[in-house]
Amino acid sequence: MKKILYKSAILIALLTAGASASAQEDSSYKPVQLPPGFTSQLNVLYVKAGGWEGKLDLYLPPAGKPVPLIINIHGGGWNKGVKESQTGFNTFFKAGFAVANIEYRLTGQATAPAAVEDTRCALIYLTK
Repeated sequence: MKKILYKSAILIALLTAGASASAQEDSSYKPVQLPPGFTSQLNVLYVKAGGWEGKLDLYLPPAGKPVPLIINIHGGGWNKGVKESQTGFNTFFKAGFAVANIEYRLTGQATAPAAVEDTRCALIYLTK
């Protein structure tokens, strides 16, 4: 079960990274609108790399049985954007899925493959 979840998470992460619209650096993003019963854990630290802290936002359905987890990687071609630009998770929420929305080091902050390593660290953190 864990292998299936892990492989699904990797696939979703890769698809989401390619499909997400490129975002501008902006601090005026609207917060994610959660359905009744859902909770959020914002800016959860998943890795420290040098002076940079990798954070993610978790959106969880009501407690109960285990649910699938969607890992969202914001668009921007690894060189721009922020996790806060991603708010369209309603389809996943309606399906009862949890969502992890991750931040990664941009190309201006670190050289490749830093963003991929950050994404891997988020996957490892979430599977523990």
